[in-house]
Amino acid sequence: MKLLKIALAVVVLLIVAGVGFVYGGIFNVAADDPHWGLTQRVLEAARDHSIVAGARGVQAPPKLDDPKLIAAGAQEYAGMCVGCHLAPGMEDTEIRTGLYPKPPNLSKPGEQRKPAETFWVIKHGLKMTGMPAWGLTHDDQRIWSMAAFVQKLPDLSKPQYDALVGQGEGAGHMHGEISMPHDEEADEHHRSDNPSDNDAQEDSKTGAQSSTHEQGDSHSHTHTDPADAMLSTETMVLRKRPGGWRIVHIHWSNRPAAGAAT
Repeated sequence: MKLLKIALAVVVLLIVAGVGFVYGGIFNVAADDPHWGLTQRVLEAARDHSIVAGARGVQAPPKLDDPKLIAAGAQEYAGMCVGCHLAPGMEDTEIRTGLYPKPPNLSKPGEQRKPAETFWVIKHGLKMTGMPAWGLTHDDQRIWSMAAFVQKLPDLSKPQYDALVGQGEGAGHMHGEISMPHDEEADEHHRSDNPSDNDAQEDSKTGAQSSTHEQGDSHSHTHTDPADAMLSTETMVLRKRPGGWRIVHIHWSNRPAAGAAT
């Protein structure tokens, strides 16, 4: 009976200590204060085993070495991943410097996981690391292209990387909402005579494109660079909010202009 009371008292003390630890703000969540060595090793072990377990059911496509797939992945990587995972010739970035844990430098050998594991990480993200779950906004084909490219990345020099990113039709995009000042004249500009007409009308000669309705808007601008005969298109999607218009999506792409030499 005495042992039972002692055990119960220990449990109560542990609960009180745990509550005090959590609600007392004792644990420092600041990213510039690293974990204790033991804590870091435990978290890394849990992360690595979770990735392996999650990737067990993932089946890789038969041709991950397809040059077109790798080139598409290079363009995705350049648009979304370079800021954290770097590229050949890059030393560091401001955002990567401030992240904890620091993202792996995927341009260096030894940082790559198996293709299925890389796919799983890109698709599902990693909690408390800054790694987003790209599967919420990207289909499996695009994610596999990134996984395929990451396998090849350490073998690329900077010129090879730049050339691969520039192959074919480059594409980039940005998601999120950016506040825009409320402007009555802008509201008038965005208002359509036909609210049900959501399709953008493009003037192929000027490159001006607009679509107007009460709840959303899309604008695109196209221009040709005579230096490299590339056709560039930028598209901005706006959404009407109570406080004004907000940018919710930006997409840009490059492709060889019609008649350009290849």
